[in-house]
Amino acid sequence: MNAVKIALLGTAALAAVSVSARADDLSDLKAQIEGLNARISQLESSPSVPAGYQLLSVSQADAIIVPGLNTEKDKFYGPKAHNIGVMPTADVPASTNIQWSGFVRAGVLYRNKRVTTTVATAAGPANVPPATTVVTTARDKSVDITTRAGLKVVGTTDTAVGEVGVRIALLAEKGTHGKFNRGNPSVATDGYWGWWKITPELTLGGGVDGSLAASSNAFDNRCICAYIQTGGNIGGHSDDPSQIRLSYSSGPISFAVGVEDEDNNVLHGSGPGTKSALGAAAELKYSGDSFGFDLNAGYWDSSGPGTDEDWTVNAGASLALGDMANLGVAFGVGEDGHLAGNSDRYSSASIYLGFTLSDSLLAELGGKYTDLKGPGYGYVIGGGLYYTPVSQLTLGVEASYGRAKAVANSVVLAPVRARVTTVKSRETRVDAIAVWRF
Repeated sequence: MNAVKIALLGTAALAAVSVSARADDLSDLKAQIEGLNARISQLESSPSVPAGYQLLSVSQADAIIVPGLNTEKDKFYGPKAHNIGVMPTADVPASTNIQWSGFVRAGVLYRNKRVTTTVATAAGPANVPPATTVVTTARDKSVDITTRAGLKVVGTTDTAVGEVGVRIALLAEKGTHGKFNRGNPSVATDGYWGWWKITPELTLGGGVDGSLAASSNAFDNRCICAYIQTGGNIGGHSDDPSQIRLSYSSGPISFAVGVEDEDNNVLHGSGPGTKSALGAAAELKYSGDSFGFDLNAGYWDSSGPGTDEDWTVNAGASLALGDMANLGVAFGVGEDGHLAGNSDRYSSASIYLGFTLSDSLLAELGGKYTDLKGPGYGYVIGGGLYYTPVSQLTLGVEASYGRAKAVANSVVLAPVRARVTTVKSRETRVDAIAVWRF
């Protein structure tokens, strides 16, 4: 007992001696505890996550790939997006992801275009003017600052019948879609899409997108091509049609079929019997690690009286040439008034070469040739060099050169004489661009 008393007395004495030495440490500890209590009170007063959910996360994530949708329009948005994820509880089985991303693009564009029109009228009967040839030339040289901005929102939700999602993209471009507020560009849609994954492989989608009949391996779909000429799609209408699409994907193989309508105004046109440009298109695609191909076809009804139906059949292939380069080629034949400009048959071919010079430097080169059976022809070659030091910024320079020829035959009345109109054009473009992303 005496030993215990001695130990207690010794401990008390030691504590008394050290009180003064530890007074400062106790004061610091007290201040830290008070700060921690204040932080806890602040957290308790903050809004909680939505009722029924246990986790709401905000982060940067890989951009959602919309099943069954062409991805060429997303080339300026970048591979990452801002992501809001809502994780479910047992009582609320659905989970939701909402992503948004955007870009602003600006460029200084130089254009030099020359158009020469030759009108040759044949000699008529006696006592009428002889054959004549009239040549006119129009030139256009300009330097412009062109701008564009895009905002894309994609949302997906897991439901009892499978994933359901929506993609909406907004676009503002100076001088293209009208103006407001002292000349600022108005905002228009850059396509919208909704989908339902019936099974992990089968998807039903609908909205506004590029034609399913256009080859994804064509020059204009493979390249960045902010402002240079590309010659347009290989097949498919040049505008984005309204459509309903059923797509299937399993491993590297995918197949899609859709109903497309480029002009759903039944009264469009100048006379009775005008039809809507309703049609169907299909695509078969293989996407391997080093090789891929696609087969595309489409057929559209006449969009007006006196015009023929449009159709196209296309094929394209891609090949990885090691780690430094990749190749894309595409071919197409058909009858397409929107592409050819005279509702006549055509054949087209394009080629694309992309070179990965470093992690931040990309070079592109390509071209397209179109033979119009009208007769006429057109070709374009172009390319660019792009520097991307970080994913949020790209700087680049581009250049292209194109030539075209179209011949039209007509008859001049009173007196009846034949007339041939030939239009030749050539255009050079050079630009420097900057793209900012978030």
